[in-house]
Amino acid sequence: MGNETANKFHKQIMQFGEFDDYWNYIDGQAVDLQDNLEEHLEEILDLEPGEPFYIPAADRNFLYVFRNRAGVNYKIGLCAEGLNGTGEIFNILPDEDAGSRSVDWNVALRSHYGDTHTGTSIKKFHAVILHTYFNADSWYNECVTEAGILGSYSCPEWDFDNADTRIQPAFDAARLNFRQFMLTRYDNDLDLFNLDLNFNLTSSIKKDMWVTEWNLKDEGTPNNGKIFTNSYQHSFTARVVVKKSEIELH
Repeated sequence: MGNETANKFHKQIMQFGEFDDYWNYIDGQAVDLQDNLEEHLEEILDLEPGEPFYIPAADRNFLYVFRNRAGVNYKIGLCAEGLNGTGEIFNILPDEDAGSRSVDWNVALRSHYGDTHTGTSIKKFHAVILHTYFNADSWYNECVTEAGILGSYSCPEWDFDNADTRIQPAFDAARLNFRQFMLTRYDNDLDLFNLDLNFNLTSSIKKDMWVTEWNLKDEGTPNNGKIFTNSYQHSFTARVVVKKSEIELH
């Protein structure tokens, strides 16, 4: 329900100062920060009376519409916040931090696991959505720079008739260095998420983990190093995440 709603952009545009602003928005309740801004915008944009800038609360009871109407039982996932630590997956850089919240986003998200629709035992949501990316300063330094293979090949022209031994280090990095990196670092970071979000619950309030985006970032890496992010490593990222989420945590 939404996309990366914990980040700075949504905090500013949607006025989601706290997790409960996001929760109230999709649950058909008032969002105080939006209400305050509405009054200001009426003057700036010369809005007509009753012409809201944001969708009125009565028209956005999304949790009810998708989970509690007769014949409708869609699964709903709510967006988590990324880890805020150097080298972690989906790292939030200090200048992009959506922090300064009174309660940590993921802690507040966890507190709503047991919420049900009035008069029923139907939980209001089913899963938690993670976006997991490795920043270049994490995987690249460890798998390429520290492995000493950056300058071990150069290919100004491709020879399609014969094997080129100069590119062997690239395959070694993907097959050995990167495999080990993924198996250890993803496990570590998913365990950190689990401290707040408790994907290993077995009670009726347990939530699934949906990793809907995963990838590697290669900003700032030299062009000859970008081959390390092509297809093999991206696909390997997906396999490791699926293994962790579908088998171990569920």
